Amino acid sequence: MSSPGYTDINGGPPTVSPPRTVSKEECVDSHGTPWTDSTFSVGKGKFGPAYLNGYRIQTGQHINSHNVTVFPGSSENAYVTPWNIHSTVAGAKYSTATLAAKAVANANPNTPVVDLPVSILELRELPDLLRDAGSIALNTRRAARAKASAKANVAAQFGVAPIISDLFTLLTFAEAVAKREAYLTRLNSDKPMRVKRRFATQSWDVNVNWATSPTGLTTTRMNYHTTSTYWYTMRAHLSVLMSQRDIQTLAFRSALGLQPVVSASSIWELLPWSWLVDWISDMGDILAAYRSGIPFTWSHLNLMCITKYQMAATFPSKISTYTVVPEIPCGTAVHKTRTPVAVVWNIPTLRIPYLSARQWSILSSLAILRL
Repeated sequence: MSSPGYTDINGGPPTVSPPRTVSKEECVDSHGTPWTDSTFSVGKGKFGPAYLNGYRIQTGQHINSHNVTVFPGSSENAYVTPWNIHSTVAGAKYSTATLAAKAVANANPNTPVVDLPVSILELRELPDLLRDAGSIALNTRRAARAKASAKANVAAQFGVAPIISDLFTLLTFAEAVAKREAYLTRLNSDKPMRVKRRFATQSWDVNVNWATSPTGLTTTRMNYHTTSTYWYTMRAHLSVLMSQRDIQTLAFRSALGLQPVVSASSIWELLPWSWLVDWISDMGDILAAYRSGIPFTWSHLNLMCITKYQMAATFPSKISTYTVVPEIPCGTAVHKTRTPVAVVWNIPTLRIPYLSARQWSILSSLAILRL
């Protein structure tokens, strides 16, 4: 708890301000019957105390504040338990359904390291890119040059960038095939094996304004720098036992996406605007999760997440006769969760994404092309 301060009017009897919580731990554990998975969350937050000092003149009275505790309204969540207000950050965090699809896609041995059929078809973007690069150099008109630059940016992001990424991956392809072979060998069992992998991270900055007490500040602007790391555990195995020779062959073919039947996931990647749909839904992850070829089954999927918060408060509407000590109060928090998932839904989940700088550049280029 913070130390209480007080307020007086014209030097009269003090009115003591209530102390505020500056650190808090929270644990929620729902356990079911023995040998079943259960939800679990634990969090710990700490935000140093901040005090208001100064005065204001109101209706002829001189109101003095001495070490009055600063807090956002009647809520402590913004300071010490930010995970409780995380839902106010629309679309920032992956949903459970999206994470489940990403996890199963990650564990699926049919997910390619380099989807060779898709990469070959993407090579057709190179001539257009070179032509657009030339038009940028030769064009003297600003509007035409802007459109050519926008087109080149889009082509580079979806034509050249994936190709370059695939080429760098191919430099270590032998190592990737060896890892795939080792993974298949481990799954080649008549009983499920435990799989544990890290599969996604997120990081973003968000500002949230809170109505603030005491009078004299009006608003607290909280900045959250948030980083979430996700991993999973599951029980998985090959539903059909294979010889080591078959495993070696399938490790190579699956790493290159060379399955006997054309995958819906590969077709989806080649469809126009599928990349934009993947920004606002988990359609691509679901198709990758259900990608077939090597017979693979899984169960007992548990999604784990650790979220770290770096928090800082500022007071944009503070009255000039007041000071806050410290000037920019800071805090940290950590929240860990475990969520069991029984099935990956095959209905896409829509979301409002937190777009990266790269994604904003693509949307800007598309907007220029539409002008």
